[in-house]
Amino acid sequence: MGSRRLRQPLGYSRQGRGVDNNSKLLNHNPYRRPALPTPERDGTSSFAIRIKPFDLMRFRRTGFAICSALFAAVLQMRAASFPRSIVPVANATAARAAGGETTYGRIVRTALTPSEMAAQIDFDLALPLRNRDELEARVTRGEIFSRAALEPYLPTAADYAKVREWLVAQGFKITLESGSRHAVFARGSNAQVAAAFGVQLARVATADGEFTSAVTAPSLPDEIAGLVAGIRGLQPHLIRHPLSHQSQQLVADCDFITPAAVAAVYQAPNLTGAGQTIAVIGDSIPSNSDLSMFWSLCGISQFVDDVSVANVQGGPGTDTTNQFELSMDVRPILAFNNCSLAGAD
Repeated sequence: MGSRRLRQPLGYSRQGRGVDNNSKLLNHNPYRRPALPTPERDGTSSFAIRIKPFDLMRFRRTGFAICSALFAAVLQMRAASFPRSIVPVANATAARAAGGETTYGRIVRTALTPSEMAAQIDFDLALPLRNRDELEARVTRGEIFSRAALEPYLPTAADYAKVREWLVAQGFKITLESGSRHAVFARGSNAQVAAAFGVQLARVATADGEFTSAVTAPSLPDEIAGLVAGIRGLQPHLIRHPLSHQSQQLVADCDFITPAAVAAVYQAPNLTGAGQTIAVIGDSIPSNSDLSMFWSLCGISQFVDDVSVANVQGGPGTDTTNQFELSMDVRPILAFNNCSLAGAD
């Protein structure tokens, strides 16, 4: 009698089996692990097949995970770059591509050690002012603003909170809260900075030493990029230096630095200061004789009548302990407030 097949439920093992002359099933066990194909007793052959049940829930979970990963990758790609937040480094790829762009520093190496990646860095995300053109026009007209009057021009509390929350979500620590909401100040490791802003970090050498700095422009996801004007502090190798300028004594018979010399050192423009009133708070009254002598020696057309004293809570009275100190503060201020500085180089 020829072999016959029995339909089994989906997912059960089907194994070759034969039927003897007494119609008794041989080797029939639907739960038995299938064996390799063997000849049946009647001389025919069959193959053992294992059909795994279709796991719909597992398929859904796998599909969801793949879609989520693709979506996250798309979001990562949709990021706004902030090229003006860094100064190009001399031998960085971005600097070479920029041609004659001004650079500062030199890359020593791009492979950072674990301790360098773990080192902390302080930075801030600057938020743009609102209605900036209108604000600048009012400032140009000489308007003076109260805190309440500035509110329409400051970043909104909602924008500040959103940028702040994003930084916290990236694992950064907020180091300073801004009352004017002009920036969010934070701190984190170099590894966090590289991951959050998508920057390449490198060891950069300058005359001040070697630093871990960003050498490519940072970027932010679209969700907050429009709320940020720039990212500051990602290049610690940028260090401010005092202007190197030899002070010049312009009045030979003075034993002090003249106002004209100070103006030359700081490269001050030729301003007259006309119409300006400057208040100096002190615990004494300046000496008129000291003021007159200073202006005379420096060739400045200024008079003691231009100085007025407003006593606060009774004033210093007859106490002249700090009179010389206050005179030193007042005399150069009135000198800078005079057009005689026009000759300073």
